[in-house]
Amino acid sequence: MKKKIFTVVLVILCLVAILTIRNTRQVLYGEWQKDESCYRLSCTRMNGSDGHALTLSAGDSLAIDFSVASGKVDLKITGPGDSVLYRGDEITTGSFSLPIEYSGDYTVTVIARHAAGYINVCRQADPRDTSLD
Repeated sequence: MKKKIFTVVLVILCLVAILTIRNTRQVLYGEWQKDESCYRLSCTRMNGSDGHALTLSAGDSLAIDFSVASGKVDLKITGPGDSVLYRGDEITTGSFSLPIEYSGDYTVTVIARHAAGYINVCRQADPRDTSLD
C-alpha cells in the first residue's frame, strides 16, 4: 500500500514538473523586426524575453506604441549608463513619445508570459537634424 501511494505521488510530481517546464520555456509565435531605428514585435503567443539596442542622438525621440491582448508583458527602455528611461510592468495599451536627451545606445527589453499583442518602439529623428537630407 505504501509503495502504491509513493508511486502515485511520484507520478503527480513528475507531471507537475513537466507542465511547469512546458509553460515557462521561451517561445515566440509571431514576428519581429529589428533595425537601426526600430524594434517591432507582433505575436500570437510569447513566453520569455527579447530585446534590441538602438543608437540614438540627443534631440531624437522614441515613438512607443503597444497593445497586449492577453498575458503579461513588461517593457523596459534603458539608456546610457543603464539609466531607466521607461519601465512598464504588466503593460496593456499605450501610445506616447519619449524625448532623448543624451546620445548613445538605448536598450529595449520585453519580458512576456503567455502574451499576445504587439510592441513598436521607433526612433523619430530630431527635426533639426539636416544630415539625413
